[in-house]
Amino acid sequence: MHALSSSAIILDTVVKSTLLLAIAWGAALVLKKRSAATQHMVRTFALAALLLLPFSVMFVPAWHLKGFPEYPNSRPATQQTAAQHVATSPETQRTAPSAPVKREAVSATPATARVKREAHSARPLNIQPAESGSTSTAAPKISPFPADAISGAPFAPATSLTSSISDLLPRLLLGLWIAGALFFLARWRLNTMRLAGLVRRSAVLTDSGWNAQVRAISAELGIDRHVALLVSDEIEVPITTGILFPRIVLSLDYAEWSSTRRSAILNHELAHIKRLDAFTQSLANVAASLYWFHPLVWLMVRAMRAERERACDDHVLAAGTKASDYAHELLDIVSGLREPELAAALAMARKSQLEGRVLAVLNPALPRGSVSRRGTLALGILTLCIVLPLSAMRPSPQSTTPDTHTSKAKPSPASTPATAPHAQDSSAPGTGPQAPEAATPSFDNDSEPAEPAEMAEAPEAPEPSEAPEPTEAPEAPEPPAMPAFQSGSVPAVPAVPAVPAVPGVPAVPAVPAVSAVPGGDISVCGRRAKLHNMSMESNNGNKHWTANWSGDKCSLDLHAEGEVKFNAEATDIQSISSGGSFEVNLRQDDTLKQVKVTPSASGLQYVYKINGKQQPFEGEAKAWFAQFLLALERSTGFAADARVPALLAKGGPNAVLDEISNLQSDYVRGIYFRKLLEQPKLPSPVVQHVIKQAGEQINSDYELARVLMTVSKQYDLADEASRTAFLTAANKLKSDYEHSRVLIELLHRPNISKENVSMALNSAGSIKSDYEKSRILLSLLDQKAFDQSQLDFYLKLVSSIHSDYEKSRDLLAPMQKYKLTADQTNRIMDATSGIGSDYEKSRLLLGLAKQGKFDEAQMSNYLKVVDSMKSDYERSRSLLELMQNNSLSSASMTKAMQNMSKTGSDYEKSRVLTTLLKANRFDESQTNIYLGVTDSMSNNYERSRCLIALMDHTKLSNDSVGKVLNSVSRITSDYEKARVLSTVARSYALDGALRESYIKAANSIQGEFERNRALAAVVKSATL
Repeated sequence: MHALSSSAIILDTVVKSTLLLAIAWGAALVLKKRSAATQHMVRTFALAALLLLPFSVMFVPAWHLKGFPEYPNSRPATQQTAAQHVATSPETQRTAPSAPVKREAVSATPATARVKREAHSARPLNIQPAESGSTSTAAPKISPFPADAISGAPFAPATSLTSSISDLLPRLLLGLWIAGALFFLARWRLNTMRLAGLVRRSAVLTDSGWNAQVRAISAELGIDRHVALLVSDEIEVPITTGILFPRIVLSLDYAEWSSTRRSAILNHELAHIKRLDAFTQSLANVAASLYWFHPLVWLMVRAMRAERERACDDHVLAAGTKASDYAHELLDIVSGLREPELAAALAMARKSQLEGRVLAVLNPALPRGSVSRRGTLALGILTLCIVLPLSAMRPSPQSTTPDTHTSKAKPSPASTPATAPHAQDSSAPGTGPQAPEAATPSFDNDSEPAEPAEMAEAPEAPEPSEAPEPTEAPEAPEPPAMPAFQSGSVPAVPAVPAVPAVPGVPAVPAVPAVSAVPGGDISVCGRRAKLHNMSMESNNGNKHWTANWSGDKCSLDLHAEGEVKFNAEATDIQSISSGGSFEVNLRQDDTLKQVKVTPSASGLQYVYKINGKQQPFEGEAKAWFAQFLLALERSTGFAADARVPALLAKGGPNAVLDEISNLQSDYVRGIYFRKLLEQPKLPSPVVQHVIKQAGEQINSDYELARVLMTVSKQYDLADEASRTAFLTAANKLKSDYEHSRVLIELLHRPNISKENVSMALNSAGSIKSDYEKSRILLSLLDQKAFDQSQLDFYLKLVSSIHSDYEKSRDLLAPMQKYKLTADQTNRIMDATSGIGSDYEKSRLLLGLAKQGKFDEAQMSNYLKVVDSMKSDYERSRSLLELMQNNSLSSASMTKAMQNMSKTGSDYEKSRVLTTLLKANRFDESQTNIYLGVTDSMSNNYERSRCLIALMDHTKLSNDSVGKVLNSVSRITSDYEKARVLSTVARSYALDGALRESYIKAANSIQGEFERNRALAAVVKSATL
């Protein structure tokens, strides 16, 4: 059995999943006349089989079938390699005559040849023993590249490109699939988190009647799990969630439901729980996420969603609910929907499914049975009987033995002419100065060494005549990648997590400042030379250090190997580890100075050369070298570990600080400052001097921040002068990230003074990043020294924040700590009006409303912000909170109702209008505005509810009663129309024109029962 590669497994899974989905879709069409529960079960098992398929492909024993094409990359690597040798070796060898031409071209360009030799200096040579009959003086023969590679034949590059693409394409496809799967899984997870948040915020329904009815229906359906009843004001239709711990969440108007609607909803939602629809929906979401690229999967999931609801509708009808009544309830529920329900919830009704569900409910010919346990078991066994053989099927592998034997038995006749003349040409005794070099494994001849891949394949080949793989040859002339010095990567900035259910995205934190380059300019040749490259590496303890500088007619190269230790004054080398060296090359104008230091048995050995001629290393040479080492230390800080303690012992902290002024780079200054700060118990004046000097001499934000953070961690900064110096230095940081983290580190100190808080506030004003500014402001607000007198400047800074989330967070914080003045309240409202997110606006307005009573100006500003909202829900809850904490004036009530007239949601309009009625008395003009808002409603229930509430709380004039009767005529529901008319008849004496309007509205009722009820009410009222 051949093991499949990852690309073959993916291809195998895609093909077999398509076949499996086609079988399942065909089965669903065959069972089209069966119940919705049966069709849903078939599709559920199909998706479960899809999830099982990749694992069964990997672990089920293979069942090879002849006649199917073999998957790409599924053959063993040795067979592929042999096939490549057969395919390429004849063309490779036939191009041999062009080798001498290429040889001459290479010989004519020694610079190019040198680059090639350097490019292959790390590659082993393919050295073959000389033939016994050879007369050549050279013992070994160096096998050259194939001739077509040297002559630049176009076949090899094309083969290499094709091979690279074929190798890269499966990885790209695998990466694309993983990215898509992660995206859809994350989206599903976000939806489930939103649903979980809604459930957490819901209140438990303690009504004994509702809970008793749930327990009774659960017993009838055989549900043993406890079902919790919850109530939420965030949904419009009931939803079900939970697998092991199921919950039914009802909308806020549950108390007004009729007994028919109540029974239908509970039967429908409990049917979801009995059928484990939450589990099957999760299964479908996982399958859709993993097979996101497959359209049949999405069609299957969509069909499952519709069949699931139809199956639960069948349970409702089986419980005794009349089909016409249930269809009427569905239509009424969906007509009141304003916003889509949560995607992860099992909602009672959705607009997209309404038409199909109503037609299915009203069709008496449809079967409505459920699936028995025996039928479920049989369907599961049938699914396994399909998926296991399907996953075991493999294409029969194609034999490659004839090709392999052909490649071994029939070597190219051109192989000997292609290689032998070239090898002899490089080793012939009469070829001048190259002859002795060709006899040894050297890179100095014109022939180039073989590729390492060829060397690795040679011992594995069964016969020595097998040609090397030609696709490796074009890689020979490629120059090696130049090593680049990495100056330190930018620290990763964690993304700020999105707040659940918050439309506005929090601001992204500022990118931290880039660290300073380890090393800087150096003073040589009487002037400053600029650093171009520095690299420090360590491999298994073997250290490697290279650097180069250049200036005006001056360049410096440094190369060191091993462990090199310097004296405390950084003017000489103390020791070098065995096998190591320290080499300096300084070129000034036409003079080249070279110093190489190596260890020996008697100590260190110095080799000093000027323009290639060795000179004694003494006197002037030693002085120059000592001066160079000191300049090198001031540029790189290589001896800081020994030099800082020596300076401290010689002159104390002031000696270190004086030397820091001579250093050449921020990186080295940072090292010296931190080494100094590691000393225990530095006096406070010294610490202040360190902070001040660091702020003045370090330009790199990253290095200055590191020094200040070290100060903060090593010392308490208990005195006011030290903290002032720290804030002054921090204010010089231009990077928002470094600036904020340094300030926050100081603010963690206890007993920050009011003056320091003011300095930090002023410093925060220079920060542009919303995220970093918000962090500082919240930290400042937590300080004991922060008082309300500084709140005005705080609010000014908050107003400059653009991020809705950060601004609202910073505006909410002072509300929880202080009793705001009227001016501060108005400033917060002004800042709130500039926020784009309705959710954040609502959060702030609710916080302000809880602060206390508003005056008329504040109430006007509050209503102005509410008027700028587009979200119906946020608008209504902001107004409800205002009414709960304030008594609205006549003008404010008018503005509130005018605000609600712009709302599209009838439910939210009704909530606000009925609350206004309960807390206030309306005059005639306000009643007219109220009726105008009511007339804008399209939902019969909400319109009738508002009209009845108006009559219950306000004594209407005859003119207003007439407007109510006119509004009733626009209600299309007979039940709601009769409810309103009965209330009118019960509350008012109807005479003359009002009575005629009433009878006209009553006669417009289509239902005989409701019409008679409305007419009987007016007759009874007249009799009384």
